[in-house]
Amino acid sequence: MQRKNTTKQTATKTQPDGRTAAVAPATTVVATVVRKRYGTGHFDEHWLNIDCCGLFCAALTYFLHSYGCYAVCRILIPPWMNYSTDDGVRKLSFWGILHTITFCSIALMAVISHFKAMTTDPGAVPADAEPIPDELDNSKAKEGMEDLEALPPRPKKPSRMCRRCHSYKPNRAHHCSICKRCIIKMDHHCPWVNNCVGIGNHKYFLLFILYTFFFLWICDLPSCDKILSMFTYH
Repeated sequence: MQRKNTTKQTATKTQPDGRTAAVAPATTVVATVVRKRYGTGHFDEHWLNIDCCGLFCAALTYFLHSYGCYAVCRILIPPWMNYSTDDGVRKLSFWGILHTITFCSIALMAVISHFKAMTTDPGAVPADAEPIPDELDNSKAKEGMEDLEALPPRPKKPSRMCRRCHSYKPNRAHHCSICKRCIIKMDHHCPWVNNCVGIGNHKYFLLFILYTFFFLWICDLPSCDKILSMFTYH
């Protein structure tokens, strides 16, 4: 979808006899941009990296969490935390139900954190970004220090421009060749979340790692119980 901003101006022309005549309106093209529904461009509506490898890794992450819920809640927990009724029917105990709900809740929070980390702008530099004015000039204008007027003006440092995306590049910003944008405080591009990890989604990435750690820890509890039972003498 192309988006074109135009402005029409109606001008008048004064003739030699004093009369005014209308001139045909002139159309001035301001800008022409391509705005996608999903992407990492400057004018895209929703942030999502359309990368085959990243999308495959994200789908595999969701599949592993779903399979983990099935394996733990249907295979590991029932024979581990159950009790027999008077009729001989084996049912989940209270701790088994609590364990199942807790495990599924942690898996759900891990998936939500992953989705937020994947679809959140990691801190891409806008197209119209400009450097912040010098702090010394601002303090001089506010405080009105007269002594600085006698000093020669300091030469201004040239603005850093990215050679790849041709936009302003702030300090601690790095260009990502996959997202094709400069990311502020970029840590790395993680294929498992299909996005860069920067100032905008660093919190969601850490939450995803934390919930996944507890997810795997609960998965190992039945195995640990069996290992401990091997050294238990009855």
